[in-house]
Amino acid sequence: MSGYIFLYTADWFSIINRQAPKILVSLAGTGLLVFAHFRVGLAGNDLYLHPILRLVGILLMVAFGVALIYSLYIELPFSNSYIQTDSSDLVTSGTYALCRHPGVLWYFFFAFGLVLASSHSWAGVAAAVWPFMNLFFAWIQDRFYFPRIFPDYKKYKTTTPFLIPTFASIKQFRGSLKI
Repeated sequence: MSGYIFLYTADWFSIINRQAPKILVSLAGTGLLVFAHFRVGLAGNDLYLHPILRLVGILLMVAFGVALIYSLYIELPFSNSYIQTDSSDLVTSGTYALCRHPGVLWYFFFAFGLVLASSHSWAGVAAAVWPFMNLFFAWIQDRFYFPRIFPDYKKYKTTTPFLIPTFASIKQFRGSLKI
C-alpha cells in the first residue's frame, strides 16, 4: 500500500513542477511495489493447485507483465512520463487507444496469474486488494492529475474509454498499429 502512496505523491510533484522529489518518490513507490510482488510470489505455497493451473498462472504473469511493462515504460516516453515535470505529451495511440489506463487492465490479469502461479493464500489477498488500489490510483490520475498535466486530456476522455475497451476503441487501436 505504501508504494501507491509514493506514486500518488509523485503525481502531485508533477503538478507542482518538482522534478527531483518526483523522481525519488517514483523510484521508491515502484521499488516498494516490485518488492511486495516478489515477496508474495516467493512466499511458498500453502494451497494446492494443479500444476497445469500453476503453469497457466505463470503464462498469465509473463504475458500481462510484458504488456504492463510495454504500456507503462516503452509506449510512454520514459523521460517525459517519469522524469520531467513539465511534459504535456499525451499518448493516445497503441494500447492507449484501447483505454486510458491499459496498465490497470493488464495488472488485473497479472495479479490473477500471481495467485495461480504462487499457490499462496497471501497472493489471493494481494490479488483482491492491489488491483483495486491500482484502479483507485488510475481514477485519481484520470480525475485530478491528468486534466491538469495534459491540455488535450478532456478531448481524449471523450474518445477513449476509462478501462474497458469498446468496439470503437479496439478499431482505433488496430488502426494505430504500425505493422
